[in-house]
Amino acid sequence: SPWAPGPSRPRGRAGMVASRSGLKPFVVYDDGMLAHAHIPHLQKKHPEKPSRITTVRTALEAEGLLARCDCTSVVPRPATDDEVLAIHSREHLDEVRRITQEVASSPEDRDIREPDGPGGIYYSPGSYAAAKLATGCVIEAAKRTLEVAAEQRAAQADPSPPFTPVAFALVRPPGHHAGYDDTPGHRAEGFCFFNSVAVAAAVAVRDLGVPRVLIVDYDVHHGNGTEKLFWRSRDVLYLSLHRFGRNFYPETGAAEDVGEGQGAGFTVNIPWAHTCATDGDYLAAFHLLVLPIARAFDPGLVLVSAGYDAAEGDVQGGMRVTPSGFVQMTNLLRGLCRPMVLALEGGYNQLVTARCVAAVVRGLCKEEHAWARARSPANGAAPASPAGDSDAGPSPGPGPFQGLGEEMLGSVCPQAEEQIRACIAIQQAYWPVLATDEHIARVEQLFEANQYAVPSHLRMSQRHAGGGGGGGGESGDKGRKRGAQCEAPAGAARSGSGAGASAAGA
Repeated sequence: SPWAPGPSRPRGRAGMVASRSGLKPFVVYDDGMLAHAHIPHLQKKHPEKPSRITTVRTALEAEGLLARCDCTSVVPRPATDDEVLAIHSREHLDEVRRITQEVASSPEDRDIREPDGPGGIYYSPGSYAAAKLATGCVIEAAKRTLEVAAEQRAAQADPSPPFTPVAFALVRPPGHHAGYDDTPGHRAEGFCFFNSVAVAAAVAVRDLGVPRVLIVDYDVHHGNGTEKLFWRSRDVLYLSLHRFGRNFYPETGAAEDVGEGQGAGFTVNIPWAHTCATDGDYLAAFHLLVLPIARAFDPGLVLVSAGYDAAEGDVQGGMRVTPSGFVQMTNLLRGLCRPMVLALEGGYNQLVTARCVAAVVRGLCKEEHAWARARSPANGAAPASPAGDSDAGPSPGPGPFQGLGEEMLGSVCPQAEEQIRACIAIQQAYWPVLATDEHIARVEQLFEANQYAVPSHLRMSQRHAGGGGGGGGESGDKGRKRGAQCEAPAGAARSGSGAGASAAGA
């Protein structure tokens, strides 16, 4: 089995990881995370279930992607108490352990199992162990990518950029809501027990000598736990793209929420006040906000809260990001040339999530293949991509919008353009790169191309968009066509903490 732990990690000359594994993306998974499961007759109806990750694993195996990855070098293990306590409180850790033990003693007591009521987070006899295992997997993936990067720097003999290691942590339960609510009995929320990505970031800073960690969260739900845990920190930059408004869970993540104290400016929220956001909306935000800020921050490690509930076909999110869109976002982050770990968060249409993860992993394999070909002395031409990489998206090209095809340049929804401009205006006070003449010209260049109608294959019908949200004040054919694509939720100007939020999780 590709998941079986192997012998000691193979090494080549100068301490480098042997090329056979060193050029492959790492994948980490463990069946122990399946132990977290609801009462059988309730499990089928609950979106956060063990089959979320087994379906993905099966898809990766069926497509031959695991054979193209290193599935043994990152050895799964539970996080230690000390690692969890690097960011969570002792009360949080003890509460998850205690409620898990109570459920094991009274497995049919739904008041204990479901502290937030039916449909929300549930405890099971395996919750504590599964959550610690998921967290440990993300920590180990971060450690391994940092270790390989250090070995490469030590052995680097030429000035060309080294291959940057990347890992995908196929984990559950998700984590990015954990750490927000400190109410006794409710510290775990939104299907999340421990914030795996936040713990890995804190451990990287505290124990691994990483000066700065970037967390990018493209789950459709705002990672309120991650935001709160690093609200006053300047060592970790949290950057989130998420749906916002109309009581959409968790009702946090306004663009004006930027952190406090020394952490002011180190929280960057890009809230979508419309449904049906597409690849073009997300990629425009990446080019105009995510990448400029990330480069200025200059992280030593990139962690991605990789939720796929913004994917087209996941009814919880109501968005329209394609597998190719997720691949392109991932490839743009790889362009930072920093060790990177993607950790699964949400995604509740299991087949859609499996397609998206498979596309992302396939794209990572393509990148490693291209790097190996480019490094080969016998290869003077541009590396060819292997067969079957149809989801990898457009290849990066010249110009300021690398990887953003012409069809994407004309497909930014008016509501998305308005929100991106508003976020840029807010973040300019903290990130001067956004206020430069060059960047302002880049913004206008991208949106100038938006005079064209949304391509028919990306356009949302009036019926699916709930009648459309209008053209954002536009008139004529452009406004009508774009109004069919987007719907702006009522009351989306700013989040609140009312009780009408959905019980949906990560």
